[in-house]
Amino acid sequence: MSSIPRLSKRHPLKLADNNDEMRDLLKWLWLSAVKPVLEHLGYLSPPSSSALPRIWWITNGIMSMAPFHAAGIYEDAGGQVETAMDFVVSSYISTARALNFARAKAKVQQQTAESKERALLITATDKDLDFETEIQGIQETIGKHYEPVMLKDASRKDVLYHLENSSIMHFACHGISIGFEPPKSPSDSYLLLKGTKEDLGNECNEKLTIDDLASVRNPSARLAYLSACSTAKVPTGKLIDEMIHIANAFQLAGYPHVVGTLWEAENESAGILSRSFYEFFLGDDDKVPGLQTRDVAVALNQAVRKLMRDPDWGEDFVAWVPFVHIGA
Repeated sequence: MSSIPRLSKRHPLKLADNNDEMRDLLKWLWLSAVKPVLEHLGYLSPPSSSALPRIWWITNGIMSMAPFHAAGIYEDAGGQVETAMDFVVSSYISTARALNFARAKAKVQQQTAESKERALLITATDKDLDFETEIQGIQETIGKHYEPVMLKDASRKDVLYHLENSSIMHFACHGISIGFEPPKSPSDSYLLLKGTKEDLGNECNEKLTIDDLASVRNPSARLAYLSACSTAKVPTGKLIDEMIHIANAFQLAGYPHVVGTLWEAENESAGILSRSFYEFFLGDDDKVPGLQTRDVAVALNQAVRKLMRDPDWGEDFVAWVPFVHIGA
């Protein structure tokens, strides 16, 4: 499991080997952990309805790096495919108490949904990565149900202001996960709102840190979609059991649903996945945007399965496996 940070690297000369090793890891996870659990729960039989059952994975330590949701055999010698995503809709949560909190928050929001709530869409400029195309790809779908507010290369102050007034937020930018390396700590991990990774020490860079999110309290918060690298990555070293990462910080700020990444995100696949997610999540009808508790997790499961079955992306496990749902 400790090899996952190495496997997630997208160096073109190592990507094929890393994907082969990721396939082996997912098979091992399926046979040794996930399949026995689903079998014990009776979830390996075809569901009585079209709705797949839900399951929450509570992990800590080194197992927090494990992609339980994507475990499976991706074509054996007989051409068979057997994956967790075809049997259950997976979510992650830090503790049972956190799950109860997220469920209670989601229930209140379903009862108080307004007809036209605000969606905050945040992107950053990068000469090598096209974050803006991702935002443009989801803007139309989101705009049918929410009032979109667009921020590009935003200041920390502006983002914190809009965070207090937005039900949905979508970040398309860099995510920087910091381990336990004194004098820095995992709470210094951040979303890079302005600037580039090549010049992280520049004073002109704008960052939204875990510490910043600790002061956010948004009663209308519903969904935070973090299309950035390593937003659900736990710190290594002494604090590996503490589950301190950017996605959990949004949960504590009141967002009952968070989409994050276990490791680095691939820019093109991230954009494709986000478009599919909102199409599955919101669709083309005129439903009131009060989220049902399973809507977000189901939409992400469908979007990932769609990318998984795409011949251009199916073999690139490193690109689509890291996306996870955290929350109710």
